[in-house]
Amino acid sequence: MPGTAAQPTTTQDTSSPAYFEKTWGATPEQAASLSAQVAFGGPRGSGLASHAPVSPAPPTGGSAPAAVPATPGAVVLSAQAEFDQIMADRRDGKTNNAQWHAASARAHTLAELIAGGSGLAPAPGASASPVDPMAEVFAPPSSSSDYRFPYSESTPTDEQIATDRTIKDAMLAAQLPRSAVESILSDAAAAARALEANPASLQARLDSNKARMTEMWAREGTDFETAFHTINQEVERWPEILQAHLYNIQHLITPIGWDQLLQLSKFRNRTRAA
Repeated sequence: MPGTAAQPTTTQDTSSPAYFEKTWGATPEQAASLSAQVAFGGPRGSGLASHAPVSPAPPTGGSAPAAVPATPGAVVLSAQAEFDQIMADRRDGKTNNAQWHAASARAHTLAELIAGGSGLAPAPGASASPVDPMAEVFAPPSSSSDYRFPYSESTPTDEQIATDRTIKDAMLAAQLPRSAVESILSDAAAAARALEANPASLQARLDSNKARMTEMWAREGTDFETAFHTINQEVERWPEILQAHLYNIQHLITPIGWDQLLQLSKFRNRTRAA
């Protein structure tokens, strides 16, 4: 209308008491408590605090008030922020392969905390099962052409390009995540160059890799044989050409690469069981 001033654009403070009152329906006392917890990083050792507000009893003869959504605890909010930062750093290329191995384990722990302790009631008609936040990590690209393969300094032949295109199509059919594919193949290419310079080092490399994986997975409560059984079950679902490709480069895959395949296999098992 003429003469009406435009309203200024403001940034919402998601740590203020008003935010928790308006968005989550918390009482003033609960909103103040949540705001303080978020400001100081959450209560130490408090576990998952749901802080679910209780709806008041309806007045005599009146209708019941609308259901109030549960409020996520400050610990869950902090975990979500940390998870988002880990994912953003990986997408922006700020995390190398070695760092990502440690970060992905932390992200998985945070994902379980978020999924299990959000305290958010599902929307009407929605599934009560929370979405696994690790789905973002293991999501495939939109096109097979998004996969980037490492090539040597020489220009690849038309035959090699055609073969790689077929393998990329198989990777997309298997719904493989781009980050894991490119990390595994990049490390495998580096290993191939090292073995070309010193072929006699292959057995020592395999023995060293097995020792590292055995120790790494033991810390997670998984033994070497169980881990590879889990991976093999997933690989058997892949197109045959992709299974053959993995078989051909298996001696070049690093412990971190095998662990990426293990975590992907575990994620797929959780998804199928949901």
